[in-house]
Amino acid sequence: MVSLLTVLGARFFLRIVSVPKAVLIPVVLVLCVIGAYALNNIMENVYVLLLFGLVGYVLVKFGFPLAPLILGVILGDQIEVNLIRAIMTDADPWLFLTRPISGTLIALSVASVILALWQHQRAQARMALPPEQEVEF
Repeated sequence: MVSLLTVLGARFFLRIVSVPKAVLIPVVLVLCVIGAYALNNIMENVYVLLLFGLVGYVLVKFGFPLAPLILGVILGDQIEVNLIRAIMTDADPWLFLTRPISGTLIALSVASVILALWQHQRAQARMALPPEQEVEF
């Protein structure tokens, strides 16, 4: 059923791309406000929508990537529930380091952060020096 709807509606869906942004953005914004209000029929939901829209705008303007933030919001509840389950099985805080799978994942995460910081520092050092004095790390 969904496949049939997708095939039949493909031409209509492609027309959305050709709608000017001056028309599309206000329509999407109005639909978001209506959806936020319809959730519980209270204006606080609309205020939260506007607040987080403003926060998202500021993050985009300052160059922060939004994908990690969105993943954190979506996956945060599931991670919290599973962390509580893991702590309920064993209250030992070393549980996450002594098990081979979790220890490996934590070690890889730490190595990833260290590598990212090292690459950032290396890029900053290359930008600071004139082109003829490149430094090898």
